[in-house]
Amino acid sequence: MKEYYKMPAATVAAIDREGWFHTGDLGEMDENGYVRITGRVKDVIVRDGIEIHPVEVEEVIYGLQVVSEVQVFGFPHPEKGQEVAAWIKVKEGPAPSLIAIAAHVKDHIDIKKMPQYFKIVTEFPMTRTGKVQKFKMAEMAQKEYLEE
Repeated sequence: MKEYYKMPAATVAAIDREGWFHTGDLGEMDENGYVRITGRVKDVIVRDGIEIHPVEVEEVIYGLQVVSEVQVFGFPHPEKGQEVAAWIKVKEGPAPSLIAIAAHVKDHIDIKKMPQYFKIVTEFPMTRTGKVQKFKMAEMAQKEYLEE
């Protein structure tokens, strides 16, 4: 790609001086040279200087059979930079306790990466095309958790 059509600022932001196109995706390359996309740079949460990748935490929560969907996201925190929340949709039937979910996460990831807040929800804010709006969730979480 040479440039964005009639968007010079977007071109400068995405293509570096050496001509590399920066997509904003994070990935891993295996020993065979295959690349697996693991997340987005803009989704990385930094709490107290620790980088937290939402996908890593989400995969742990998906380990619970009662979970149908989960979104882990960061929101601004005055002392920590960002704080971490996990909002979870559960399958039909009795909902698990938030304490049980937190205990499961604590058993499977570093405590420094653990969400501070867990919540069972029935829906996530979405765009018209069905994409989850994490920025809206962050706004909602900031109001709910920090402006109590």
